[in-house]
Amino acid sequence: MEILIINYHYVNNKEFRLGGIYPIKPSVLEKQIQNIKKKYTFISASELETLDIDGKYCLLTFDDGLADHYNYVLPILHREKIPAMFFVNTLQYTKKNNYILPVHKWHLLRAFIPKEEQDLSFQIAINNLGINKIEVEDSKVRSQYRYDNIETARQKYITNFLLTTEQNDSITNYLFNRYADTIDFDNFYMSSQQLKELAEYNFLGLHGHSHIPLSSISEQKLNFEVKLNRDILKDITGKELKYISYPYGGKTSISDNVINYCKKNKIKLGFTMFRNLNSPLMKNKLLLGRFDVTDIFKGEKFINE
Repeated sequence: MEILIINYHYVNNKEFRLGGIYPIKPSVLEKQIQNIKKKYTFISASELETLDIDGKYCLLTFDDGLADHYNYVLPILHREKIPAMFFVNTLQYTKKNNYILPVHKWHLLRAFIPKEEQDLSFQIAINNLGINKIEVEDSKVRSQYRYDNIETARQKYITNFLLTTEQNDSITNYLFNRYADTIDFDNFYMSSQQLKELAEYNFLGLHGHSHIPLSSISEQKLNFEVKLNRDILKDITGKELKYISYPYGGKTSISDNVINYCKKNKIKLGFTMFRNLNSPLMKNKLLLGRFDVTDIFKGEKFINE
């Protein structure tokens, strides 16, 4: 038996000349689904939890709760009559004025600001924090960010894994406020009503409250990040959610502490970004492997065809 889980982020028809955001076009997603259907049977997360019938299965997942997912992905899923999972952060639902999470501010900055200007501004922001130099091994950077050029990947690793939450917020706020007039970020996330609809289909899951690496925080902060994420989504949807996609998902962002916490709190499935197929015989369903869509497809076709 083989279970393939494929993860997506941005799905829309926009083109970002400077990079930073690399969306899959909805028409390409539809063709990818048709190609998956030739080899796999689509299943839901609840079916994955109890699956014991031999075969080749596929589950699609979509991280970050982006408005793209409701506007472009959900209509395709309904037409094709296939299930999926959407993993959502919740900090933005506690804020006003079109709040954007730091991780997505970085995406938007890279999509709208030329790299040379962005690099210079990043260095100024780092210096303003009194940080002169941060050393990080390329192997660690590449374990988390496969597809970015090394300088961009290094910036991402430093901000997401080495800086404190407060330092990251300080830098992103400085840069984002400086360039806000240049950046299009209206209606970036799904609305509460849209989340409620996804929960009715049993398509909704946890992604941490503020999209930070769960392995890098104390047990107290871990409890805050996951419990608050769960509580807010329960308040919005009326449902107790039991599946989680770990923010960033790589080996540096998940620890035994995180797994033990999830197990203790009755989370049934945990989705990583470990690039491997899954078997229902696997002992720990809190460490499910997933592939990024760019690992599996080049455009609409499977890479290995």
